[in-house]
Amino acid sequence: MSNGIKRLGIILPASNITVERELMEFILYKPSLRDKVELHFTRAGFNTRYKKSPEKYLSEVAQNVPSEMEKLSKIEISQFAFFCTSGTLFLNYQQHPELKNIITSFDCMVEKIKIEKIKKPLIVTPYGNMVDSLLLRELKSHDIVPSKVVSLNLQTGRELHDFSKNHLQETINKEIESSSVYDGVFIFCTNFPTFKTILDLEKNFCLPIFSSNQTTLVKLLESVEIIKPNTIFNNIK
Repeated sequence: MSNGIKRLGIILPASNITVERELMEFILYKPSLRDKVELHFTRAGFNTRYKKSPEKYLSEVAQNVPSEMEKLSKIEISQFAFFCTSGTLFLNYQQHPELKNIITSFDCMVEKIKIEKIKKPLIVTPYGNMVDSLLLRELKSHDIVPSKVVSLNLQTGRELHDFSKNHLQETINKEIESSSVYDGVFIFCTNFPTFKTILDLEKNFCLPIFSSNQTTLVKLLESVEIIKPNTIFNNIK
């Protein structure tokens, strides 16, 4: 773009009520970012509710990602990102090679685990057994074996937000306090509001804490050279 501003294409599930607010608030309150990037959001639709069939819901969302990319491509997007951690596992890269060029939340979490050399992570997800089994299988293919996975089995966006507001920090506190084995905490799912929780947890524990939205946003900003590679989230001013 002629004015130097980077346009970032954010694709998220139509049911996600967290990403836009969390990312926009973060960008607007950072002087080093707000005049350098524009966030352009688009929502991948679905017909099946997550509560009815998580697998079908995620598959439908993933199937609609290419068409959402096409919509935003008309405004010269510098980089696309798909903000749906579990939905990443359903992307069809063979049928849609253009998907190989987008940043995905699952891949960002995997990359962060490896960069930080985390060997015994605590992983917290709002998913149930079906999604977590897929998640663990994919993590294993990257030679990542969590010390523990806390599966919260939350069924709706309201449940997820209520838990995040009232119980997420307490849950992670108890897990860390009950075991000295963990060398990092990873909160999966982009519909989990986590930015404040991460800051509070890191004040209490000498452990790296990461979430899907946090790692994906940092990777997105790195990809367009707004921040340097491996920038610490809390150091972005």
